[in-house]
Amino acid sequence: MIPLELITGGVSFILSFASKCFAMKQKSKHEERIATLQALAGKETTLQNARAFKEEGISFTRRTIAFAVIGAAFIAPIAMPFMDITTYIQQITTSSGGFWPFIDPTVEAAWYPLPGYVTAPLLGHAAMAVLGFYFGQANHK
Repeated sequence: MIPLELITGGVSFILSFASKCFAMKQKSKHEERIATLQALAGKETTLQNARAFKEEGISFTRRTIAFAVIGAAFIAPIAMPFMDITTYIQQITTSSGGFWPFIDPTVEAAWYPLPGYVTAPLLGHAAMAVLGFYFGQANHK
């Protein structure tokens, strides 16, 4: 028969070992949380410094780009027809080798004059993207 003292000692040993493991796990979690909070505090300090940074050159450049794109997308199509300006459009045509499969296809580029100002759909998308970024940053402040 196993003595009662040995059973009590074994159970207390197992319980103390389990509680020590649990305490070490809790301490590890605590240190991880402390490190996370310190990292967030450092990140917040960096963000505060970045928000406090003011340089007129950057905002002037951003405004210049915004006004140039707005001018090209919205103002120029209205004003250019009155200025007698000709726009040249390139048209690329490809012709196959014909009956012979080993003859390379021919590519020809031709330029055609068009009176006025021609806008591409991409210009409208670029204008809306610039407007969204510009006013999105302005509303964020």
